[in-house]
Amino acid sequence: MTAQRSGFDIRLLGSLRMTYAGRELPLRSAQRRAVFSALALTPERGLSRDELIAAVWGEHPPASASGNLYTYVSALRRMLEPDRHRWSSGGVLTSEGGNYRLHVDADAVDVHRFERLRERSRAPRAAGDTAGELAALDAALAEWRGDEALVGVPGPRAAGHRIRLGELYLTTVERQAELLLGLGRGGEVVDRLLALAGRHPARESLYAVAMRALAVQGRTAEALALYATLRDRLVEEAGTEPAAALRQIHEQLLGGNPAPARAPGPAPSRH
Repeated sequence: MTAQRSGFDIRLLGSLRMTYAGRELPLRSAQRRAVFSALALTPERGLSRDELIAAVWGEHPPASASGNLYTYVSALRRMLEPDRHRWSSGGVLTSEGGNYRLHVDADAVDVHRFERLRERSRAPRAAGDTAGELAALDAALAEWRGDEALVGVPGPRAAGHRIRLGELYLTTVERQAELLLGLGRGGEVVDRLLALAGRHPARESLYAVAMRALAVQGRTAEALALYATLRDRLVEEAGTEPAAALRQIHEQLLGGNPAPARAPGPAPSRH
């Protein structure tokens, strides 16, 4: 069995970037990046040739897909192990029994670090340890560069992971904001929440926590304007009103009462 190689740092939470021993390795072509990112997302088991072809080209690959995949894998091997003998199978990117595998530790990939840290936050949350949960969430979000994963990586597998990881990112930001609001530190996250609300205009749970973060800073007019923007969009595009939790926050602000530090209930997100 080939041992996992250390020294790699693979960044997928943002633009794709890989370094080895502190030196950046160029991935060049878009399709090569798609192959590499697919393998980096599954280092524990690897992917078959058919899975990699589907990752890059989807259900209707070109006739040249198999040959092109061989070319991309060969180029990746030369980059990952420049001193490898031409006829050697190598030790970083292997192909055995039609299965391609990248032999790096899962913690060398920022996606896996992010998901592990999110999972670590569950235990302190269950124990009511706000500081412990917040520390884990802060560490998880520190893995991100920007708020979109796999930027510029083509292919349906990258697109699917981009959606999945984007949802995990947003729910983590919202939970972090909830904790900070409870600690009276909403000012630390309000700018990020407003920026995300602008990019996710129908995500009601994000609007709810952003409205409360504005309100506790005395920016009630901005919170009301944010609600009006969301309501107008929902009415125009879907013929619906905001969720009950959002309407309750809105009513409290209209009545001159500050929004609660914690939401009265979950605001479901239509997105």
